[in-house]
Amino acid sequence: MALSLSAGLGGCAKDPVGAEGPTGGENRFTLTFAGRTTAALPADQTETVYAGMRFAAYRSPYTQSGNLSGAGTFSHEVILKRDGNVYTGMMRTGNWGLAAVSPRSDLLPLPGAGADMTETPMYRMPEDATTCPEIFFGSVTLPEIEADKDAKADMSLARNMSQVYVRILDKDNIVNASKPITVQLTEVPSTVSWAGNILPDKTKPELREEPIVLTIPATETWTDSLSTDNKPLFKMSSMGHHTIIPAHRGNDFWNADGTVNDKPADILEHKMKISLTYTDKWGAEQTIEAKEVPEVPRCNGRIVYNLIPVPKSTDVVIVTELLPWNVEDTQTETVKRKLNAANCVVVAPGRAAEFSVEDVFQTWNLEHSTELGGKMAQDQTLVAEVISGSDLISAEVVNPMGNGATGAHHSVRVKAANPNITGEATVGLKLQGDQGYRWIWHVHVTSDPQAHTDGHCPWTAAATDGRDWGSAAPDQQKGFGVVVTKAGATTSPASKVVTLKTEPGALPYKVTLVTANGGSTKVDASVATICLWNGTQMKADVSELYAVPGHATDICVQIKDAARFTGGYLRIEQCKLDGNFAEAQYVQVGKGTMTMTDASVTYAGGTSNLTVPTISVTYPDNTRQTVTGQWTAQPCDENGNPAASDWVTLTTATAAGGGNITMRANPQTGYVEPMKVGLPVSGYDLSTRGGQTASNTANCYLVHAPGTYTLPLVYGNAIKDGATNAAAYTSTAATSNNILNPFINHLGIGITDPYIKNNNNITLTEAKLLWQDVEGMIDASSVSISGDNLTFRVTNSIDYGNAVLAVYDDQNPKQIAWSWHIWATDYELGTDLVVTNGTHKIWPIHLGWCPGPEYEARSQRLLLTEAGTGATVIVTVDQAAYKGLGNHPYYQWGRKDPQLPSDGTTNTNKTWYNEMGTPSTVWDYRQLRTSTSQDAKEVIQACIQNPMTFSHGASTDTGLNSLDKLDGQYSNLWAANSGFVTAGSYLNESTKKTVYDPCPAGYKVSMGNALAPLITNRGTWSTTPAGRYFDCTDESGNPATVFFPASGYRSSSTGVLGGVGSEGDAWMVETKEERNGYNMVFLNTDASIKLQNNAVRSNGIPVRPEKE
Repeated sequence: MALSLSAGLGGCAKDPVGAEGPTGGENRFTLTFAGRTTAALPADQTETVYAGMRFAAYRSPYTQSGNLSGAGTFSHEVILKRDGNVYTGMMRTGNWGLAAVSPRSDLLPLPGAGADMTETPMYRMPEDATTCPEIFFGSVTLPEIEADKDAKADMSLARNMSQVYVRILDKDNIVNASKPITVQLTEVPSTVSWAGNILPDKTKPELREEPIVLTIPATETWTDSLSTDNKPLFKMSSMGHHTIIPAHRGNDFWNADGTVNDKPADILEHKMKISLTYTDKWGAEQTIEAKEVPEVPRCNGRIVYNLIPVPKSTDVVIVTELLPWNVEDTQTETVKRKLNAANCVVVAPGRAAEFSVEDVFQTWNLEHSTELGGKMAQDQTLVAEVISGSDLISAEVVNPMGNGATGAHHSVRVKAANPNITGEATVGLKLQGDQGYRWIWHVHVTSDPQAHTDGHCPWTAAATDGRDWGSAAPDQQKGFGVVVTKAGATTSPASKVVTLKTEPGALPYKVTLVTANGGSTKVDASVATICLWNGTQMKADVSELYAVPGHATDICVQIKDAARFTGGYLRIEQCKLDGNFAEAQYVQVGKGTMTMTDASVTYAGGTSNLTVPTISVTYPDNTRQTVTGQWTAQPCDENGNPAASDWVTLTTATAAGGGNITMRANPQTGYVEPMKVGLPVSGYDLSTRGGQTASNTANCYLVHAPGTYTLPLVYGNAIKDGATNAAAYTSTAATSNNILNPFINHLGIGITDPYIKNNNNITLTEAKLLWQDVEGMIDASSVSISGDNLTFRVTNSIDYGNAVLAVYDDQNPKQIAWSWHIWATDYELGTDLVVTNGTHKIWPIHLGWCPGPEYEARSQRLLLTEAGTGATVIVTVDQAAYKGLGNHPYYQWGRKDPQLPSDGTTNTNKTWYNEMGTPSTVWDYRQLRTSTSQDAKEVIQACIQNPMTFSHGASTDTGLNSLDKLDGQYSNLWAANSGFVTAGSYLNESTKKTVYDPCPAGYKVSMGNALAPLITNRGTWSTTPAGRYFDCTDESGNPATVFFPASGYRSSSTGVLGGVGSEGDAWMVETKEERNGYNMVFLNTDASIKLQNNAVRSNGIPVRPEKE
């Protein structure tokens, strides 16, 4: 097949090193492809061919335009620029030949400078390939390129390949089709040159060593080849098994006018071989040795090898078909059909069917001439026309009347050219000069084997010999078209107005949509049209159509312009023998209106109702009617084709107007963006960030990658910039009952040295994993003490999550001496900080943050069909996108240890894992303050020894002596020198971070001054995820926002979660009094936002760190 291209090109030429050629100058050059078959290719393939074009210039004593006999040597690649459908550029002056190849590929290397084009391989089929790409190739002798003169040339382009198909024709029914069949092509030519010829020559080409194997599977659908009376002749496999191989392009491939020569003489002389292995019907495997093919493949063509096994032998007959490659010239196998009273002809896509005109005349003249008013003259010109579906089929009369042939030789040939399209059409037959048609057939283009066996459309009534001749009978005298308003837009589905009952063998009926009762003026097709409905699909969309005899035919109306359509009438009239029409009948066509809404469900799924409206109808005679109708819903695709849904189930699929279609939607499946994991590490010191800084210790460390880690056995932030940071465990504030000084350890004794072991001669005996919320993230067996460090290993299971590691002393029983929070995250410290109140820099996330799942939006379409009219409406069930809240640990005021996060969705604990890997959602809620008179230091001591315990009060707690106040005494647990702060006041910027601060090195619990500006501007509430976006600036002073999630809290009296999804909080470093700390809090209303909210210290609330 010659590729039809009309493309323009443009660019400049460039010489490779050593290329010969004139150097006297360059001039403009334009190349146009002489295109005759662009329509034969899909648009995307045509575009690919254009875009991938590569050009090679060579010196040539060319013979014949475009053929490379005697071609010279390669000179250089030409780079042309494509502009629309023209390629332009610059060519050196002189005499040149030009070759074009597409697509550009490493498989198609350019020849070396000076290489002979006829001897240089352009493409060699790899041994491991079973097929070749569609390589398009063309060449042309250019006019002499002269200085200061434009030059133009036309080039034809075609594939330098051949399609090879194999098909089994089981003529004697000896093949067991339930077993796979193997066909091997051997001695296949492998190499084609830059001149398009097979190398080294067409007689003894270079051959593949490996055979090309084509398998016809056991699941193959075999079809019948039919005789003229629709009797099966033999079984045949499909045309789906083929390969593409290099082909020989000879000197006579092109005609002088640039078209393809249909009968070239210069073709490949070598013949490849075919072998066949199959299982016969007796169960024996038959192997037919390689046999030479009778015909050779043609360049740019298709060859079909039909293999017919011979009974009781190891032989096969090979019957060859030579076909073009073009889509529009796809093989059309003609099947002889006889007409029947069903008036339907079945055609396979890519095939044709013929039926004898004699069938029509025999029915008319010999059987029913009396009923039809006499015989139909056979000496007039017969005309076949496609009434509907002209884009699907063509129809013609073969040997038309008047040329001397007898009636038996006349037939109507219906051709469905495109092998990829199915559907329905209508063909009419009339004598030249007739207004109407004498006979009409439905044409069903289908691959359904049952339809081909039956010989007629599956929806038609069976043919009968006893025919009653009479007029059409509409089943009602009025009907209506439906107009649907949905989301402010109107649509009009095709709606059945009447069912027209016609007897088999009757003359056709013409149906017209007209403006008035008794009139003939058609309704403007831009206002409304009519169409036929067969229960499967619509046919035609016009102001008039023909109903085929022998069917109960639904006549439908489709309103195109609802505002302009005020009603109409169906004019129904029967064709007469003389080519005119009988008296017309009229049926009212009204306009029915209804309003439909789409449905929506949340990401969590559940049951939802879709209310079906009634239809309000107005008829042309001004009568009105409310139609309840009966609607049935089914899942469909966006085009209304039935398609199963994997997440919507219809529990009530049918409802009358005013009722409900009920559906159940599955919960959406969420996904969490995977944590960006760094490269594995070994012996990574968390306090020095792997040796990049001086040591800075903390109660929380971030890990980003799998590997082994160490951290110093130091109290909190007691070492800063490599030196002792005594300010972390001592206070310079005035002595007071509310100032803790020094800070105490797990024994209740004041800390005097950063290292745990140097305080009271503490001996640390072991280290353990206490909990983690990612299964297997930290190898529990790796947690150990090594000198002055705690070591552990993070596995490849690392993901967003939190864990706590602890060391024990040598007391009896052993006590936890200190613990550390390990946070797995891809957040890098110091990035994306936001600025509040001029100098305060806070994090964009809470401490220990793990992002929540995201739920993508999805939609399911439902096709609603009304039983009476057949009207269809597509409604959409939307499941909105949703961004999960995420989760983080909670903290009690003054404590360093994280408490278990929520699941990020509800007031439910997140699953955590102990050192044995046992999962649980149960957390330890206890009263570490056991009496109102208990010493505050004892409570602090208990909190250090029990980092996994959420210390709550009692539901009856009130006042300063309640159990929920934790230590209930000190004001400086998170700010070493801080006293109590009255409402409306804030600490200054010189607060000192303490060993009880839960934040990583360089960061501390936020001060009121850092959060106050956020509260002032109120922010904006977000639903997904739930929380507020507050205004701030980035570190460069640009406007920005920072998000605080509505992630809830843990109750001070029970430890149970509350407010997840509705309330947001964050501790401040300040505290008001012995029982209460300050926190910011907000709900989804502006009025709910508070900055210095009095929160009992034992509440579990998130921490938002700020930079020290």
